[in-house]
Amino acid sequence: MQRLRAWFHNHTRKGGSGSQPRGVLKIKGKYKGPQEWQVYEQMPYGSKWKPDINKEWAALDAEWASQNPNIKNPKSLFVFRNEFLKAKYAEEPEDVKKLVQERREQLKIEATKKVEPQNQNGEYQK
Repeated sequence: MQRLRAWFHNHTRKGGSGSQPRGVLKIKGKYKGPQEWQVYEQMPYGSKWKPDINKEWAALDAEWASQNPNIKNPKSLFVFRNEFLKAKYAEEPEDVKKLVQERREQLKIEATKKVEPQNQNGEYQK
């Protein structure tokens, strides 16, 4: 009975402070865009590493499972892939890094470009 009373107390009263409705947060700030290694991943350079990522992840996960039975690996494939691609991007020559930086700037410009409401769908279809 006490749990039922507590549930009603917590779920039937107004939330927040005061009787004012909550407003929408106004988030302002400069668009930063994706990091360089994220752009690298989206470009053909990043996709060439997929077989290596899968092979190394399988080996790492198998090694973890053999050393720590019945304990889940704390590092996920997502985290491993990000660390792997950051390292590979750091090893790339300067010409590849320059192309990635140029693509990153293009993405920033595309994301911050003002689109007229009547032509919004046309812009998204390009």
